[in-house]
Amino acid sequence: MKKNYEQVPQSWFYSILLVSFALALVACEAFGKQLQLPLWGLVLACAVAGIFTLPIGIIYATTNQLVGTIVASTVYFGTAGWLLESVEGPCDPSRLP
Repeated sequence: MKKNYEQVPQSWFYSILLVSFALALVACEAFGKQLQLPLWGLVLACAVAGIFTLPIGIIYATTNQLVGTIVASTVYFGTAGWLLESVEGPCDPSRLP
């Protein structure tokens, strides 16, 4: 069945992303007193969603268990904090194998 349809161009996904962000921006500005969401809040929400999509997707793909954002953030930042504190020079290229 997959062979019957052509692949969707990547530009369609980017255009949907831009249109969605523009509509959210218009909604925040037009209904500013009712929504109480400033522009930086919209950008922050999109950034958090973009950051957590990959780790949550990896956990779901390997374990078939869907975790919430709170659990994923705890694991994500806890692991990053542990790496920064316990590993000597994690960003030093000379120590790479």
